Amino acid sequence: MNHIIHGREMQQRLEQAGIPVRRVIRKRDSGCYVADFYEPNLQQPVPPAQSWARLLEQRLGGRVRVLHLNDTRADWRPGRPVIAASVTFTLVE
Repeated sequence: MNHIIHGREMQQRLEQAGIPVRRVIRKRDSGCYVADFYEPNLQQPVPPAQSWARLLEQRLGGRVRVLHLNDTRADWRPGRPVIAASVTFTLVE
């Protein structure tokens, strides 16, 4: 039986790989992970989800498959900066 890696454990693994993720959850129904990237209090913009997905793929090698990207933009700010990004992924066995 494979060990299930829960969200907090995956967050620690990503942080150890040098990825400054703010939160990781594991969806029970699908087993997918959602990694969230944001700055507290929305003070600074963050890189878009595509950048985080590339970093995940680089740092975790061929062990990750990206499923979905999402950027939340500040429409009320000049330039519509990304204030939160999320990457949904699974681990490849």
